[in-house]
Amino acid sequence: MNQKVKDFFEKELIPKSIKIKEHKEIISWMSIDKDIDSYYENRMESSVNKVDFETNGGSSLEAFESDLTSLWGNENDSELITLIPSLVNISKDLYNISDQSENISEFIYVMF
Repeated sequence: MNQKVKDFFEKELIPKSIKIKEHKEIISWMSIDKDIDSYYENRMESSVNKVDFETNGGSSLEAFESDLTSLWGNENDSELITLIPSLVNISKDLYNISDQSENISEFIYVMF
């Protein structure tokens, strides 16, 4: 595992989740209710739409920071917003465009 990812998880994400849980808040617009069995809600619609499966994963690496800020800033997720610089740093380290000119093994083939 990438050391930056491990450090982020152990030094930032876990402590932040503990802090959020101590305040009994998962996200700013939803409080934790210890008396309910589940947060599951029955769907009102019986059909599935394309939108049910899509979320904006970011338009580009360069726009990742502003995309996250826009996503989390709309709901005033101040606790999540503080994670953005580290997430951007990790994403830049992990971003990799494979070299298309590499030799391909003769044991790899494509079936149509």
